[in-house]
Amino acid sequence: MILKIVCDNSLNSIFYIVKNILNMIMIIVPILLIIFGSISFVKLVKNPEEKNGVKKIINQFLAAAIVFFVPLTVNVVMGMLGDGNDISRCWNEANKIEKASYISNEKEKNKKKINPSAKEYEPGSEGKYLDFSCTSSIVHSQFSCDTLKIVEKHLYDLYATNFNEKINSYGGFDSYTKSVGGIFEEYYGKKMPHETEEDFQRAAEYVLGWMYMYGWDYKNGFEANEGEHLRWGGRGKPYTKDAFYYYGGWERKYVPDYTPYSSEFWRYGTDFDHVISGKNGGVGAMSSECGDLEYFIYNKLNIDKKKTIAKITRLKDLKVGDGIYYLNRSIHAAHNAIIGEVYDDHIVIYDGAFMIESSTQNYKRNLYFPKVDSETADLEAIQSVVGFKTTEWFGRRFYNFRRDN
Repeated sequence: MILKIVCDNSLNSIFYIVKNILNMIMIIVPILLIIFGSISFVKLVKNPEEKNGVKKIINQFLAAAIVFFVPLTVNVVMGMLGDGNDISRCWNEANKIEKASYISNEKEKNKKKINPSAKEYEPGSEGKYLDFSCTSSIVHSQFSCDTLKIVEKHLYDLYATNFNEKINSYGGFDSYTKSVGGIFEEYYGKKMPHETEEDFQRAAEYVLGWMYMYGWDYKNGFEANEGEHLRWGGRGKPYTKDAFYYYGGWERKYVPDYTPYSSEFWRYGTDFDHVISGKNGGVGAMSSECGDLEYFIYNKLNIDKKKTIAKITRLKDLKVGDGIYYLNRSIHAAHNAIIGEVYDDHIVIYDGAFMIESSTQNYKRNLYFPKVDSETADLEAIQSVVGFKTTEWFGRRFYNFRRDN
């Protein structure tokens, strides 16, 4: 019996190297056979009386055939076993994991104009934010530079099928976070500062960074058979290899006995650290819906968001940390996201569901202010960006984050 194995990053690399060696053998052996066979044939023609000349050529062909057919047989057998076998699947899917291509984009950095005279918050004025000037060809979400490097490095660490084994090998989730480093090590198991807009962005990156490294799923609806289950990698597409459930193991995140919107209902969706460490629902809980991102971030910031301190109806009045809600009364549907950045001419919406359901895997949506100053123009601007059939919208403020310059 072939034991069940986990195709983690290291095994992928080993299989990739072995496959390349075997493929090189299949290329080199015929070339060497032609060269040495030709030499032996020329010698035989020049000296037909040479003993063992023909035998030598035959032995060369036999040796080459044996060496050639060994790797060929391995590839054929692995292909015939199919993806139903763990070893075969790992072998067939082994590929080169792209190295991080972290670069600093100074042009993008210089596009952000800071207004040094803004002491108090003014809609559209720009304050001190995280450094978002770096880009990557691997990680398609725009994290700050320090976080981006970490996310790139740990895309293939954990899968549902190797989670417990991998975490145990580190001696627990706390120890694993130390191997990850950065804000993920610094703030795991702790509440984060919540004074400034930069604090909010850091907490958002903590949540969205883990979600991206895991390759999070999306699931909405109250009942097990209700709503949508979207796989990491894009709507209607198979899992990409960095998805948490690439090798299986997905389960509904909610417990079967709950009252909608009760504390039990949100048991898997409020304490983010409990979710990512497997304490709430195990490895079947790495999925969320649009509203979870807001709960995750505010819980991490230790802010009680039950009370709304302001309702916003105009785009230019939105601040960092505000929730934005899209409604479609005709089909009784809703979607929500959260404001992560505010600039002179646009806002940046952080949308965890969009990161999962879109093939771009970018949680940021740029929403530019309309040239016409009206509520109708605001709604049309939202409709053109959010990808949701919005008939009305509003914003909610739970906390006034300070804007530092």
